[in-house]
Amino acid sequence: MPAVRMKEVAARCHVSIKTVSNVINRLPNVGEETRRAVLEAIRELNYVPNLQARSLVLKQTGSKSQLGYRIGCIFPAGLNKYENSYFTMIFKGIEEELCARGQQLSFLASISELEENPLKMNWLLSPDQTDALLSFVGPDHRAFPRIAALPLVLIGKRKEYESVCIDKFGGMADLISHLCELGHKQFGYVGRLEDDRFRAFRMELEQRGLPVHPEFYFDSAFGFESGKRAAGKIPELPAPPTALCCASDYTAIGVIHALLEAGVRIPQEISVTGYDNLPESALVYPPLTTVDIQKEGIGRLAVRAVLERIRHPEEEPSCHTLPARIVIRSSSGKAAE
Repeated sequence: MPAVRMKEVAARCHVSIKTVSNVINRLPNVGEETRRAVLEAIRELNYVPNLQARSLVLKQTGSKSQLGYRIGCIFPAGLNKYENSYFTMIFKGIEEELCARGQQLSFLASISELEENPLKMNWLLSPDQTDALLSFVGPDHRAFPRIAALPLVLIGKRKEYESVCIDKFGGMADLISHLCELGHKQFGYVGRLEDDRFRAFRMELEQRGLPVHPEFYFDSAFGFESGKRAAGKIPELPAPPTALCCASDYTAIGVIHALLEAGVRIPQEISVTGYDNLPESALVYPPLTTVDIQKEGIGRLAVRAVLERIRHPEEEPSCHTLPARIVIRSSSGKAAE
């Protein structure tokens, strides 16, 4: 298929080539309505700039085998990659493994950043620019067909695609086992109730014949503030759970703050556990019992998997699973009598 030219973008939205150029270069002398029309044409036509100049640079600096494969990474919308230690530790594993294997990180961008700038999306997702992708964004996103056009590894379990994930069921089983050894029988949960972590939590309770209390399950987004809001309801319960499993460390830290502010003693009255083993989990008081999910290991394994995907595209996709392990700290204790 011949490459789309700038004049075709101009014709699609009935503007001049100069106007298209001004939009691409983000010059201020373009009306907002015109700018949106040009960006929409760029998105629809899958326009990317002329790549001849880049090809000349590659010819001067060496072959692709010398430069390494160019691997892009797409992370979720609404995420600040410099503030969330869960993702930064995965990114660290990705970058270090690429460096160790002589490959390149082509880009690290959020899906919202790419959607807001279709020219950037077209450029970065072009096979001339990027050889393969690591993506936290899966098939439920409208941009996924563009993402899946390149060799791909998803971070998170997806049976129909090459993916890397954590054994969430094994991690939760170890966590419930630890709490049962401490005498707990009344369990609560804070987190998304459609998530695999909650499914693992419920399955483990059922297998152990432990009572199920839907009123103890708080459907909550990940994060500190969400944890605080959910935990605010716990002291109001007639007979609260003695152990509370949270879907993430940030959620658990929010829970701990809210319970302590309400005068609830941890772990004497209620044990609180997290999931992720972020650095912050050892700094909160009391230090948080949690599940370590080998975050840097996820990044490293994803790189190894995507390089194999490039070299052997004919292979059936598989899910590469890393084991989880429990980290016991003082936020969990014997069940209150």
